[in-house]
Amino acid sequence: LRVAIDEIQSIKDGTQRGFIQKTLRTYSQEFKVSYAERLKNPGLGQGILTGYSKLDHIKNGLLPGEMLIVGAETGGGKSLLLNNLAVQMWMQKNQVNTETADFTKGHNVLYFSLEMPFAACFERTISRLSDVAQYHVRDAKLSISEFEALDTSIDFVHRYPYEFEIVDIARGTTVDMIEARFLEARSRFNPEIIVVDYLGLMDDNGRHDQDWLKMGVIAEKLFAFARTYNVIVLTAVQLNRVAPAGKNKDAADNIGMHRIGRSALIMHNANLALQIEQRRNENLNPDMSVHIIKNRGGELGHFSLLKNLSTGRITDILWVPSTDQTTAWELTLQGDDLTEAMEKRKWKKRR
Repeated sequence: LRVAIDEIQSIKDGTQRGFIQKTLRTYSQEFKVSYAERLKNPGLGQGILTGYSKLDHIKNGLLPGEMLIVGAETGGGKSLLLNNLAVQMWMQKNQVNTETADFTKGHNVLYFSLEMPFAACFERTISRLSDVAQYHVRDAKLSISEFEALDTSIDFVHRYPYEFEIVDIARGTTVDMIEARFLEARSRFNPEIIVVDYLGLMDDNGRHDQDWLKMGVIAEKLFAFARTYNVIVLTAVQLNRVAPAGKNKDAADNIGMHRIGRSALIMHNANLALQIEQRRNENLNPDMSVHIIKNRGGELGHFSLLKNLSTGRITDILWVPSTDQTTAWELTLQGDDLTEAMEKRKWKKRR
């Protein structure tokens, strides 16, 4: 508690900075060193991978201080996608049957569940890990093979050195309350990924009567929280209802930031925004259609994922770049000509 109080005070009195300020001249030498290192090891510039190939190709992982927002209609799968993102970012390349000695780097997750009670959230997460039906876990009706898969997953959780902590917290939670629980958790481990399921269920201590302004302020505070503590924040929002395709709008009009419900200010604070498309007879579609509707770091796009609603698993459908893109990527990895050019230029320090 003492650590938490000291950290909060350091932010308020300005002794802990929430910003970086340098001139181009000052930073250029650091950049050259950094670029040379990344040329030798491209993984140095990589953020935390999501486990979804198209998204990871476009973003090269999420970076500390960024906020990702998932938008979907009611029952559209936003909580399910958040859960899968959290699990995959937690595990990275590790699997439940990976030997302890073979574990590679993972990341700590602090998961705030505002809508789902703790036991249900745990069952969803462990079902996704085990790839067994959540109802069978809930009702204790596992088959022998399902029980073995569940036992393997629980054993993995005990052996894995990275934490996935669930916080069952009431609707109406504020960013201040999220911050307090985060600082308490940080006295025990280092949360790197903060999941808030979801933004639309939060409050701002009743400071704003107008809903659009309240939601915008909450999004702004969550983004400031991510920047201040240098963590990744994942959250979700509801979409506005639209007229069915073929009546007043084209189907393409159903995709975009204009669909974000309650406040247009929400998207101003997102580094990356995904929209889960709601199609006709969506429950019969084996795939989940996901659109990247905002990307502060570059291009937008679309990708599909394979969904298994009974086990809560949203699986990647491997995305492979086109031939031209692959060739360009391979050339950048080689970098022989560029290395030679750097040697000729000597990239010496300039006054």
